[in-house]
Amino acid sequence: MTRHKSWPKIGLHKPPMTPKKFRPAPPPLVTDHALVRYMERVMQIDVERLRRDLLGDGRDELIRIIGTGHLHTPEGATLVVVDSKVVSVLRIDELKQNARVHRS
Repeated sequence: MTRHKSWPKIGLHKPPMTPKKFRPAPPPLVTDHALVRYMERVMQIDVERLRRDLLGDGRDELIRIIGTGHLHTPEGATLVVVDSKVVSVLRIDELKQNARVHRS
C-alpha cells in the first residue's frame, strides 16, 4: 500500500524547540564600536586626534616598515602592530609581564 501525503511520517520527529521566551537571555555586552562612539559623542573625546597622535612623530612610516611587530613610544607605551595596523597598545610593564606568560 502506498502512503498518502496527508499521513504522518513515522520516525522523522524532531525534539521540540525551546521557545525563545523561555531561554535565558544572554548577558548584555558593549561592543568596541559602541564604546568608541560613546567616547566621541557623549564624552566629547576627539578620537581622530588620538589616531593622529598614535601615528605622529614618524610612527606611521615606522609602522609601514615593520609591518608586524612592537613599536615602543617615548610615552612608555608599546604599539602592537599586525599587517601595518595598530591592534593594541600596552604599557611597557604590561609587555614585560606578558612576556613571562607561556601560551600554547
